[in-house]
Amino acid sequence: MDRSIIALIFSFLIISSVLTGCSETLDVEAAHVFDDVPDDCTWGHAIQVLGCKGYVCGKEENTFDPQATISRAEMAVLLVRAKFGPEYVPEATSNPWCQCWIDKAVAEELMSPVGDPTVPATRADVTTLMWLMGQ
Repeated sequence: MDRSIIALIFSFLIISSVLTGCSETLDVEAAHVFDDVPDDCTWGHAIQVLGCKGYVCGKEENTFDPQATISRAEMAVLLVRAKFGPEYVPEATSNPWCQCWIDKAVAEELMSPVGDPTVPATRADVTTLMWLMGQ
């Protein structure tokens, strides 16, 4: 299986284990926010529900791009939103855009500091994040 898919699946497993109500039944039409995510695949419902609730957003309007890699910066955003909710936005204290998310995730001990936030998350990153979320 492609590393990007593994990272994506694990990140959504992390989020779905933290969130309450992800297993709830939603109106299929209301929960369908991404046109490129099939409703009948194993991860489709989780992505649609998390998108409907505002925890994840797509690459473009109505497009999730499930085959894309996920960066360490994007992982930080997902982890912080999982802990504090989809409306939470950390105070921007520096550039680039993702640094405040990474700083918050590190401060909350959700992840270790990252060097280059644009680097795709590795299996080791995802495993470490899963371990930290379980602490």
